[in-house]
Amino acid sequence: VAMQDDPAKFADLQRAKLLMGLGLPLTGTVVPKQFDRVLVALADLPRPADRDRLARSLNLMEDSPFQHGLRDLYAI
Repeated sequence: VAMQDDPAKFADLQRAKLLMGLGLPLTGTVVPKQFDRVLVALADLPRPADRDRLARSLNLMEDSPFQHGLRDLYAI
């Protein structure tokens, strides 16, 4: 189990995943339709620094199937 999957240590991250519709940490699967909602929400953030920080934080491992959509947000 990865440390970020421990709700006792990273409760805010787990709550954020659930609120964004990204499922539960060990049992949920993210599908493109769900992640499209996240990309739209990030693109609509008024402050570029917030958009950049959040997109980079969701792309820390840089190996997800959604990495290109997140990288595109860095340059907006």
